[in-house]
Amino acid sequence: MFKDWVIDASMSRDGFICFVPYEDDTLWTGMNVLSTKCPGHLVGVIHEEGKEAAEEWIEKHPNWAEEYKKEGE
Repeated sequence: MFKDWVIDASMSRDGFICFVPYEDDTLWTGMNVLSTKCPGHLVGVIHEEGKEAAEEWIEKHPNWAEEYKKEGE
């Protein structure tokens, strides 16, 4: 299993967050997990429309790191 994960804000809907594995500067797309909590260590947010869209999502979810981190982390 992957250690580090990011939120794909462009794919997150209806109470579920899309988490994507991240390893060695590589996003493992196609191996997404839809959940309410991260399956591993949460390290960032991405968006298919780029950095500005990710930053807008972060502004709307200022507590994202705490809210979606893995239970017990």
